[in-house]
Amino acid sequence: MPLDAYLQRQIANQINQVLASYTPPDELNAGVIYAVTSDYRLLWYKHYGSQDGSVSWSSSREIGQGWDYRQVFSGGEGVIYAVTHDNKLLWYKHDGWQDGSVSWSGPYEIVSRGWNYRDTFSGGNGIIYGVTSDNKLFWYKHNGWQDGSISWSSPREVVSRAWDYRDTFSSSNGIIYGVTPDNKLFWYRHNGWQDGSISWSSPREVVSRAWDYRDTFSSSNGIIYGVTPDNKLFWYRHNGWQDGSVSWSSPREVVSRAWDFLQSF
Repeated sequence: MPLDAYLQRQIANQINQVLASYTPPDELNAGVIYAVTSDYRLLWYKHYGSQDGSVSWSSSREIGQGWDYRQVFSGGEGVIYAVTHDNKLLWYKHDGWQDGSVSWSGPYEIVSRGWNYRDTFSGGNGIIYGVTSDNKLFWYKHNGWQDGSISWSSPREVVSRAWDYRDTFSSSNGIIYGVTPDNKLFWYRHNGWQDGSISWSSPREVVSRAWDYRDTFSSSNGIIYGVTPDNKLFWYRHNGWQDGSVSWSSPREVVSRAWDFLQSF
């Protein structure tokens, strides 16, 4: 066999091995849940049943203390943002996000000092949305999301002026859900999620009319968790997460009956 053909085969084999071992970030994130307790401890969970709603969990692991923040949300791949009571936006990186080990890229970093939004959520890959008290939806891109550097795409963009939802959460690839005060769950696709342009799939869609949870958060690829007032944690799979169709895996599943946390994400 000529040398160049031999080298080509070796390179092809190495590429195939890398591809075979590669796990997409969404799948790595699947099932990783953080929760803040009433005494401000940060717990890590792994829901092994995240893809089918089965009641299969790792043991909880305490990975931090003193998490007394107004809001905490995930940026993906171990990145955690926290909003302080005086409106600072902090960045953390939990290096042990896949196994729950107490390993952090430290210390935290202050990446913004005027974060006075009533609600904030992440769209992944540095995309952050903020909802103002007068219901404007702002888009940001934190270019320093992986290392905590103060690097932002400028300027911020107003992508909606009528975002009057009591709760909002995001899945991935521009998919956003909003919960109305009368418990309707709306689906949106923000086509401009990567650059902040005002481009939406139209119209919005009502995908549930009885979303009476006190807290909701999403994993990826249509996996949604809802927390009831009596602290039950329900699992859903929205099969229509990419197009807004009213298609769900049935039935919903109770995956915990004692989810009494201040915040979950």
